[in-house]
Amino acid sequence: MGIITYSNNNGVIAVARCAGGVAGLICADLLILSGIFCKFSAVFLAIPDPVIGGMALFIFSSMSTSGIRILGYLDWTRRNRVIVAASLAIGLGVALVPD
Repeated sequence: MGIITYSNNNGVIAVARCAGGVAGLICADLLILSGIFCKFSAVFLAIPDPVIGGMALFIFSSMSTSGIRILGYLDWTRRNRVIVAASLAIGLGVALVPD
C-alpha cells in the first residue's frame, strides 16, 4: 500500500503540533466507529455547516501560511523563481479564468 499525502495534513499538523502515528491511528479508529455505529456518526453530523466551513477556512489559511513561510527560506535562484511563477500561474489562473 502506497503513501498518499495531502497538503491539508500539513496545515493540521502546523495547528495541532501533533504529527505522531498514534494520533493517526486514533483518527482511523474514529472513522471506523463512525462507519459502523450510526449513533456515533450522528454526533459528527450534528456539527453545524458554518462550524465546518470555519474549520476548513482555518485549515486552508494555515496551509497557505506554512507555504509562504517555506518560500521565505528559499534561495531565490532563477530556477526557483520560474518554478514558483509557474505554480502560481497555473494555480491562480485556473481559479481566475471566467467560465
